[in-house]
Amino acid sequence: MYKHILVPLDSSPLAEKAIPHAQQLAELTGARITLMSCVEPYVITMPMVPAPVPAYEIDTDMEALVADREEYLEVVRDALAAKPLNVDVVVLRGRPADEILRFVEGNEVDLIVMTTHGRSGLSRFIYGSVAERVLHGAKVPALLIRITE
Repeated sequence: MYKHILVPLDSSPLAEKAIPHAQQLAELTGARITLMSCVEPYVITMPMVPAPVPAYEIDTDMEALVADREEYLEVVRDALAAKPLNVDVVVLRGRPADEILRFVEGNEVDLIVMTTHGRSGLSRFIYGSVAERVLHGAKVPALLIRITE
């Protein structure tokens, strides 16, 4: 049924709780897994007074951030090596929800497995929810693992 499972990770222990679910599904279906992470540029938007000022990107060493995230994903992939799984890793640059949806559409992903904080109210408004945006924007099934820690 599933041939390609995407597991978005942000290098947090919370996000990693999706891995066993994806692993079990991949073992049952023979699907390949792509472990994905996004590096988001820092952007500051200037106030609208007296006139709109365009947002700009803070000078960061994006290459170092990408390399760190790739190294992290390789460690996660190596931990899965004990099982006969086909696991790829990819690091993208941009807003996580946007990049996840773009990757799904362009890479024949047929299932997204990710965790959600289960936030509500003001904290959801302040922090937003990548999982919620992915759930509403994806054209493929998404398995959300709710973590309430």
